[in-house]
Amino acid sequence: MSEVTPTETRQRLQPGQRETPVLEVRRLSKRFSVGGMFTPKYVHALEDVSFTIGYGEIVALVGESGSGKSTTARLLARLTPPTEGEILFKGEDIIKAEPRVAELPQQRADDLSGSVRFT
Repeated sequence: MSEVTPTETRQRLQPGQRETPVLEVRRLSKRFSVGGMFTPKYVHALEDVSFTIGYGEIVALVGESGSGKSTTARLLARLTPPTEGEILFKGEDIIKAEPRVAELPQQRADDLSGSVRFT
């Protein structure tokens, strides 16, 4: 039985050609509404973030409390939609390809509903 190594699954490049990144984030921003209907205000949780992650790279997202690490993770996981920007996975804009956000399957959501208590 032969194993496929990560380098074998990568695209074959011509001389001078650049490899498509696994993940590319371009100008990602997220604003949350905190004001009322007549006095809208917004919190800028993430503003104009861009980065690229290539094949085989290991990345850590670090920063101070409130710097947008969790918001970035939620946007990448598609748990909340971005206000602006693009998220490209292997060159495809996943926001345009499938614009809805991720959601729990209904059975899992039903299982969780009995274990959550509000006091």
